[in-house]
Amino acid sequence: MKIIFSTFFLFFSSLVFAERSSLGFIGDSCSSFLDMDRRFSDEEFKDIFGVSEVRGFLTGANVFYFMQTDDLKIIDVDSAEDIFDFLVTSCRIKPDEDVFFIMTEYFYSLPDADF
Repeated sequence: MKIIFSTFFLFFSSLVFAERSSLGFIGDSCSSFLDMDRRFSDEEFKDIFGVSEVRGFLTGANVFYFMQTDDLKIIDVDSAEDIFDFLVTSCRIKPDEDVFFIMTEYFYSLPDADF
């Protein structure tokens, strides 16, 4: 009975209809991301929010990739600060794009690890 109730609750829950792919700026559009970047100083946004979110996304994506393929990506080819700068530049070029897609494309461009 608990399983049926839980399934029914989740099916009609507002979480099922979420529009964002993740929490934080990774789930935002580039235009929203750039607006947030303008509101904070470089040190505040990049060093406090940006670097940790970039690292978290790449680590999570690598875990998912490993579970699907039994391979890993080398995620420290570039520093988190450089990836954040790449993200800002990419969003300025394509403000209608979603940050999630840019980060996913970046992730899949990384080389596979040898082990």
